[in-house]
Amino acid sequence: MHYEMLAAYTRGDLPTYYRLNAAIHNAINMAAKNPVLTLTYSQVNARLQALRFKSNQDGEKWKAAVKEHEQMISALTARDAVAMRAVLMSHLVNKRDVVIDQLRATATTTTANRKA
Repeated sequence: MHYEMLAAYTRGDLPTYYRLNAAIHNAINMAAKNPVLTLTYSQVNARLQALRFKSNQDGEKWKAAVKEHEQMISALTARDAVAMRAVLMSHLVNKRDVVIDQLRATATTTTANRKA
């Protein structure tokens, strides 16, 4: 799925990239065999799905996400838990920052529209 996702990125095919990315996230979740994690992930992901999709519409942010995914595959291949933790934390912080920026932009637009 990862290589198919990279091919979608190369083509600039965001919907296919996003679909494959979601499938990878779901596969990792299922592999954990942790019902609490799965429920928590499902609830949080349902609320953030649209924002996650929009975050990759910025070319530089999408490129950074792909680079992080490549680093994850390298860490998994090497069975390097320390490297995997570091790249996952970086990926989560980067996505968090993008989502917060998007929420702020939406709030600013909404406030401006109300004043108009």
